[in-house]
Amino acid sequence: MKQFIVIIAAIVVTVMIYINFQPTETEEIDASWIMGEIRGIGKLSVYQNTYSSDVLDSNESEILKKDFTDKFSTKRLVLFYNATLKLGFDMEKIKIEPNPDFKKVYVSIPKIEVTSHNVEKTKDVKIVLEENGWWNSLQIEDQDKIIEGAKRKKEEEILKEVSQKETEKFKEYLAGEIRKFTTYEVTFDPIPEINNNNH
Repeated sequence: MKQFIVIIAAIVVTVMIYINFQPTETEEIDASWIMGEIRGIGKLSVYQNTYSSDVLDSNESEILKKDFTDKFSTKRLVLFYNATLKLGFDMEKIKIEPNPDFKKVYVSIPKIEVTSHNVEKTKDVKIVLEENGWWNSLQIEDQDKIIEGAKRKKEEEILKEVSQKETEKFKEYLAGEIRKFTTYEVTFDPIPEINNNNH
């Protein structure tokens, strides 16, 4: 599934650029046009992880205990869920800056981010145990409190694990697409400052 997403991403960007790009006789690259085409894609997912959560027990979380306990009783909810987490890039934040003097195209990309993290309560959430307290009963939002906390933790773990690898792969892919339309070197180095002083 992960390879499928990357292939589809490559096809989308390549086709959009190829259809509209008109090469000129001189070595020029229309950065504003290319950025417009790329940004039109929106958020592009490059990584997908479908997983089952650990069994989550409200009694085992110090944070949740405050919400599940009153002065006289404690309610309890134990569940696990299935989810699909996707990471990708906000294509609207990509910047392209050609520099004829250096014969380079400088490219700036945003940090990889969570593009979606879906849990469908009707089919993805499995209740293991429900216990109402004497004075406080379980509510629908109690599921959200457990699931959202677990989702945030999962996102942090996955981002830490794959961010560097997926970012490098995305850079290679994006550079390859740009190289199809220019002989300039494509680099992700910081864009150099232009000296506007008169000589």
